[in-house]
This record gives sequence, structure tokens and C-alpha cells, in this order.
Amino acid sequence: MENALFDQARLKRLKRQFLIFLIACVVFIAAVYTPVYLLLSSNVLWSNSIFLLLWMELLEPLMNFAFYWGSFAYTVYACVRFSTGNAKRFFVYYGVAVVARYLFPMVVSFCIMSFPGWNDLFKYELPGVLFSILLDALQMAVIVVLCQVRLSRSFDGVSGAQIMERSLPFERLVDFKSPLPQMCMLCSLVPSALQLLSRLYYDIFFYGLPQKPSEWILVLTYYIGDLACFMIGYFVVQFLVQTLYTAEVKSRADFEEN
Repeated sequence: MENALFDQARLKRLKRQFLIFLIACVVFIAAVYTPVYLLLSSNVLWSNSIFLLLWMELLEPLMNFAFYWGSFAYTVYACVRFSTGNAKRFFVYYGVAVVARYLFPMVVSFCIMSFPGWNDLFKYELPGVLFSILLDALQMAVIVVLCQVRLSRSFDGVSGAQIMERSLPFERLVDFKSPLPQMCMLCSLVPSALQLLSRLYYDIFFYGLPQKPSEWILVLTYYIGDLACFMIGYFVVQFLVQTLYTAEVKSRADFEEN
């Protein structure tokens, strides 16, 4: 009975933390990143500046990856610890946040720059937004399904609490044999692979092969950055899962004392 009450309270708190995280991400994208980008790109003095380049090429991918890493870490932790059936609210929160993170910047752009216009909105912008939303939903679906398959092979009939006790804390930073580190790797691999495939698509069909040594260096820098994001994401997701588990252990100790 006490375990059931604790699990219920812990799941409720985890949902609240996840919701706060998603709201913070959406607010930053809509209220900070998008207005600053529009103001810089429309200003002659700043449109070719290094600051705008860093804002677009460094902050934007890190912002997107942080959204994915955090969302996947929370959702996978909830699915493993409390079962996928009890984690349905996480999918709903994620779906709403995905829609908001693409639609709200469009609203902000229209309010600040009166762009896009109605013709461009329905002809160009909305199809792209719907495609991006579909890709984000597909990423979550792939991660959850593969994680469930991996869990069923290694922990069939084992409770979520026991899975966490057996898997955490992580003994090594890089461990591809244990199921939970594999899930963390998957949470980083899926968005990084999608980013890499997207870059390959544009380089092959739109930009073509580099012609100068400086262009080769620039292209290789982008691809090395994508690989680096994969490794960074793996460690970040591991850290988030470990942090959530540590908070749960502490909460359980306080719960049992009271």
C-alpha cells in the first residue's frame, strides 16, 4: 500500500517537472530565440555579424537537441519506472509541446514582421511545420517502441522499481551492454541521426560537393559537430536519468521516515 502511494506521488511529481521543462523550452523558443533572430536578421548592421551566425548555427541546434534529450529522458524514465500505460500523459505533453514549439514562433514572426503572409502560410510554412511535427512524433514513437522491445528481452516480468535498482547508478560512462545505457544512447542517437541525414540530403541535392579547401573544412566541421552532439547527448541523457533516480531515492527515504 505504501509503495503504491509513493509511486502515485512520484509519478505525479514527475509529470509536473516534465510539464515545467516543456513550457520553459517553448517559452524560450517563442519569446527569446525567435524575436532576437528576427531583429538581428532584419538589421543591416547585424545580418552578417558573427553573433547572428552563432545564434543560428550554435544556439539553435543546441536548443533543439536539449528539447529532445530532456523530453526523451523524462519519457523513457517514466515508461521504464512506471510502465508505458501509466506514462500516457507524457506523450500528450510532448505532443502539445511539439505543436507549440513550431506554431508559436510563426505567430511571433507574424506579430513582429508581418511574415509569413497568408499565401505563404498555407503554401509553404504550414506544410513544413506539419512535416516537422510528424518527424518529432515519429522520433518519440521509435524510441518508446525500441525501448519496450529491449526491456521485454532483459526484464520480462520485473517491476520498474527493480529495473532501476539493478541498472542504477551507472557503473561506467560508456556501457553498451546494459539495457538502460542503451536506451540513453538511443535517446541521443535518434535526433542526431535525423540531423545528420537532413544535412546529407541538403549537401547532396541542394549545395553539392565543396569546391575549395575552406569549404571542405566548414562541411567537415558541421558533421563533426553532429557526431559530437550525439556523444554529448548520450552523457546528458544518462545524467538526467541518474538525477531523476537519485531524486526518487531521496524522496523514498523521506517518505518512509514520515
